[in-house]
Parts: sequence; structure tokens; C-alpha cells
Amino acid sequence: MGLQDRDGGDDRPDADGFPPRRRAVFAVAGLVAALGAAGGAAAVTRSRVPPTTSLTVSGLADGAALGIRQLASAGLTVSSVGPGFDQMTVTIDDATSALPAPLGQATIPLDNLAEGSHTITISMPGVKGAPTRTETRTVTVDLAPPTVTGPPEISPRADGKPVTIAGLVDDGVSATINGQPLALVNGSYRLAVDASASAYDIAVSDAAGNETHHVVQVTATPTLAAYPATSAVHVGQSAWADDVRREGVLQIIREGRINAVELDIKDEVGDLGYPSTVPLATTIGAKMGFYDVKVALDLLHSMKVRVIGRVVCFLDPTLAKWSWANSHPNDVILDSAGTAPLLSQSYGNAAFTNLASPTVQQYNIDLAAEAAKLGFDEIIFDYVRRPEGDITRMKIPDLVGPPEVELARFVRRAAAALAPTGTKLGLSLFGIAATRPADIAQDVALLGPLVDYVAPMVYPSLWGDGEYGVPKPWKDPYAIVSRSLADWQAVAAGTGAAVVPWIEDFPAGRAEYNEFQVAAQIQAAGDLGLTGFLVWNPKTLYHSGGINPIGVPPVASPVGDTSASTVPGAASPELTPTTVVPPA
Repeated sequence: MGLQDRDGGDDRPDADGFPPRRRAVFAVAGLVAALGAAGGAAAVTRSRVPPTTSLTVSGLADGAALGIRQLASAGLTVSSVGPGFDQMTVTIDDATSALPAPLGQATIPLDNLAEGSHTITISMPGVKGAPTRTETRTVTVDLAPPTVTGPPEISPRADGKPVTIAGLVDDGVSATINGQPLALVNGSYRLAVDASASAYDIAVSDAAGNETHHVVQVTATPTLAAYPATSAVHVGQSAWADDVRREGVLQIIREGRINAVELDIKDEVGDLGYPSTVPLATTIGAKMGFYDVKVALDLLHSMKVRVIGRVVCFLDPTLAKWSWANSHPNDVILDSAGTAPLLSQSYGNAAFTNLASPTVQQYNIDLAAEAAKLGFDEIIFDYVRRPEGDITRMKIPDLVGPPEVELARFVRRAAAALAPTGTKLGLSLFGIAATRPADIAQDVALLGPLVDYVAPMVYPSLWGDGEYGVPKPWKDPYAIVSRSLADWQAVAAGTGAAVVPWIEDFPAGRAEYNEFQVAAQIQAAGDLGLTGFLVWNPKTLYHSGGINPIGVPPVASPVGDTSASTVPGAASPELTPTTVVPPA
């Protein structure tokens, strides 16, 4: 560590061996002594007054934080008056060194400090009765810039609506976008823009002055992330354990209709498909062991199909019940009074676990990571949301800020845990999340940059009459799927996430679907240029005739209202569907 003379003075010793500035200090002392002697003999016999000394340290305040830019020129300036400077020592943490020359002012450079906290102590010993002078400074070196997520690009929307730019920020205290102030809310930002600029430069600074730039390019044509051509069906864990229903799925594979299977790892009850080694699963008494995971994976992989493991995240009655009974109320979504679990009538009065709970988050991440190591090709999170309904009627313990921000942080943690395995991550999201993200805490703008694909549940039977201008969505599966997915493409464009929609193949109230309605939804996805889909039936009973990979001609030309037999080129929808049904 070098010490430099900063005042440019000439310190060459004179004839008596003193540097000029030291001689100046001593000359002042001599002058004072002479004046005292002129006052009489009594003055000469007084005790000698210790030489006046001072030590001044400047340049950095105690507790200063140094970022990347400040560290390059950081230093402490040390000045002194009086003897003792030539014996001064500088201690940085545990290393002590002395000043190399008896200077009255010097700089201690700090540009080689490592990241972390450091204590710097400057000591100048007293001479001839002068007290020891000591100055201490603590300095923290922070070389890590803030982390910022966000979309790689955006495009103007064809409908003229604003485009949302959103992302997460860690350690940021201030931000700008193209030089204008950008609000940070609980570690996130969200801004609607008209996409008229050529790019949007988001600059985020931390407390130490480190800065990160995330540049969002504006392109004329929306870029949709590529994803492997996927035609898949959902398989529940109990269905895979059932010989008849499992054989039905295997037959669909043999016919070349699907190239992937989505298999339950944890379902809506909190049961686990295979015996998990995650400790909390055993602690809470989760039912497990429906299938042999190695046998299942080996069989499906031998048939050249990918296996997508489904983890139902926050609808977990098993964990919720155990948490409440064992004095862990913060792991459960509570009623508005915070006195009892919030029971969802839509799910058999089941309770949701808390999306903001570190324990709940880690449980789902551990299950996903375990499945990835066992050989699942992808993980898809389901029920990755808060309960639907008025948020003022529920209490979410430990939540700071909007729930959609906390949920995005959970997804980012999960993606990081899966990254070493190379396992892709997808999210099953409500169809309404494209336009109403706050209703269920599923913000596509925040989530898209974190995952490989989003899987919107655009089931025709779930849309209200008149949605997207379709009078009866459940009767017109092609129209509602086509129009809602076009919105999803616009929202997901540029985020880096592909769109792989869920297709409906189940009876839901008004809708009694057959192979033609299933094929209509798949055709709608293909006509928009999508390359994949997943088909949902909770009982794993499918109209296999309507399931074909995108690009393969459907069983009919399912455009428009397929409840009538007037569809051009369509066979009669009254034909018996080729449904996989177990014997009575």
C-alpha cells in the first residue's frame, strides 16, 4: 500500500536534518518559547508544554459504502501538525503498515480493497508528552450491481393498446427509464408505454452507486419465443396407477397423436405421485406412492415422449391443514380477521397455502428440483397464484407489496433451482391473466422473462358470455380460443416465454365436448402459429380422435359453432367420440 505526498511540497532535509515543514512547526514552537523567556525568569522555570499535535482524516465518512465506480479513486487523506507523523501506522483489518516518509499530509489509497466490510485505523503516537492520536473508519465495499429482470424486447400492439414493461429489482434504490424517473415498488417496476421509442433503457442504482442497465429493444414485429412442437395430455397420478386409463394414454402415444405426457407430481389435494424424499412431505403426512417414478419415466422415455411433471403449488389442503393444526398460521392464507384459514368454496372448502411463506415456497421448489433430478424433462407449476376473489377479504401473512410481485420472486427462485439441471419451467395461468393480472396475482409481464413458457387455460367453458366479442364462448370453441390466444401472444411477445395453451376436453356445465370441439381448439392454436398445446381432462379420459399434433389435419374443419352440423366439411358431431373409458 503506497502513501503519497499530495501537497507537492519539497521535503528534502535541510542542513539540520529536518524537512522544511517539520522545521516550520518547530520554528513556531521556538518562537513561542522565546516570547515566554522575554517575560522573565519565572517563565523559563515553568514546566514544558507538550508540543501541539493534531490528526485529521478526510475523504470518506465513517460507514461509507463504495461501489464499483467509487472504489477506483477511493482513498483517505491524512493530515497532521506536530511531531509523530513519521511514526504513524495504518491498519486495514489485520494488516499494519507505516508511513514511508515523515510527511505532514498523505493519501491512503483504498482501490485494492476486496468486497466486504473493512476497518481502517490510523494511529499517530504522542511524543514528548503529547497524547496518541487515533482515527478509525469503517468502509463497506459493494461491487455487486443491482439485478434487474425484464423483457428483452417489446413491439407496438396491433390494437393500439399500451405495452407493459415490468420486472423485478434486487438492491435497487432508484431507477430511470430513458433518463426519466421510474418508480420502484417493493422491488419491482411496471410501466405502460406506447412503444414509440427505439429502445427503453432501464437504469437501476443501488445504495453504493453501482448501476445496472436493462435495455428493452422495440421491434416492429413481435417475437414469440420458440418452443419444441408439443402435443400433450394431462395424466393424474391415480390415473397412471390405473391399468385401463394408463393404457388409454399409451395407445394415444402409439397412434402418434401426442409426443409428451404431463404427469402429476403433487396434485390439488397435496398428494404426491411417488415416494418423495423431501422431509416436509413426510412431516405433514402427505399421501404418496401412486406410481413407481423410475418405471414410469423409463417407459415413457422409451416411447420417445417427454414427461412434464406437474406441481400444484399453493392449493395444498394437506399442507394447509397440517400448518394450521401445528401452530404455523403464517403458512396459510387467512380470512380477513386473520383468525382462521380462508376456505375456498370453489375447491371443496379447501384452504390455500401462503404464497409469501418461505416454508411453502421452499417445499414446492424442493419437489420440483427433486423431480428434475429424477429425470422429468420439464416442470409445470399449477395453482401458482393467490385464491381468486376480493383480496380485502383475505390476509396474506408476511406479504410485503403486491402478491404478484412476491409470486414472481418465487418463480424466479424456482427457475434458479432448476437451472443446473437444464429442466424447463412452465406456468399454468388463468386465461384472464392476460388482461386482469391483479385478480389472481398472475402478471404475465413479470412472469414471462422468468420461465420457458406460459400455459394459459383458455377453456371455452370458463369464459363468460360476450368475452372477446364471442356471444357464447362454450358453443364456439374455435372463436374464443383464437381471440383469447391472440391476446396472450401480444402480452407474451418479447418476454422470452413461449405460449403453450391448455385445451379443454372435459364436461363443464354447459359444455359437453366431443372430438370436434377438441380439434377446433387445437386448430385455433395452430392457425395463430403456435406449435404446442396441452389437453386437460381431470379424469384422464380423452376424445383421442380430436387430438393431433399441430399441422396434422383435424378430423373435421372445426370453425365456428361446432354444436351444429353445418360446419363446412365437418362430419356430424353426433358421431360417437373415441373416448378412452374404463369398463364399468
